[in-house]
Amino acid sequence: MSIQYKVDNYDDEQKIWRYMDFTKFISLIESSSLFLSRADFMSDPYEGSYTSIGKSMRKELYSGVSDKVLNGLEKVHEKIKQYVYLNCWHANNYESAAMWTLYLKSNEGIAIQTTLKDLQQSLVNTDGFILNIRDVKYIDYINDKFDETNILNAFLYKRKSFEHENEVRLLRGLFHYSLHEEILNDPDNLIMEGGFNIDVKLDTLINNIYIAPDAPKWFHNIVIDILKRYDKIYNINLSTRVKKSDLSNDPMY
Repeated sequence: MSIQYKVDNYDDEQKIWRYMDFTKFISLIESSSLFLSRADFMSDPYEGSYTSIGKSMRKELYSGVSDKVLNGLEKVHEKIKQYVYLNCWHANNYESAAMWTLYLKSNEGIAIQTTLKDLQQSLVNTDGFILNIRDVKYIDYINDKFDETNILNAFLYKRKSFEHENEVRLLRGLFHYSLHEEILNDPDNLIMEGGFNIDVKLDTLINNIYIAPDAPKWFHNIVIDILKRYDKIYNINLSTRVKKSDLSNDPMY
């Protein structure tokens, strides 16, 4: 696996967080892997879309491209979401109350915290594909534009309404730009159902494990007990990294 790392807004020691329910956390630990989801399964309908100005300038941008390709470009852009896979993180030096609310349906949730450096170093080289690590930029989709010559750029921008996410992404595309006709024909061999996993070194990836602010004490204890079992299996030490959410601390008067 070749890692292409280009994060503009943060340094390597930047803390990043992934908020999840308990079942996804156990899946991460059990499989020692991160799941990259197909982009068309993301909740934002603008995922992989283009801006109004960018679309209006397309004919000028692709002046050397045949009419056949140009006419099919919009369809390719729409379908490309089936060939792009994402794993998303929140960059922040502190816990985010908003992220807990957005990504959990109950109080039985987990946030794992790492750094950009440790995320990179945790990735296990098990395949020959290219994996990108990028930070998302937030723009006005009416008045702004971005470089369309790299088709993956559409997945590195989001609307300003999502700016609170401070998102960093693992990104993989299963295509080359020259494969526009194959993409239009929807070949089964290029699409992975739902997504795929990439192996990670858990001991490197996970710096801290935070329990949801409103989680009951029994949930906190269960998480530690389960991690102790995995500590023995993997010969690592995750159970000591479990922390109570700072948001659950009692106020002082």
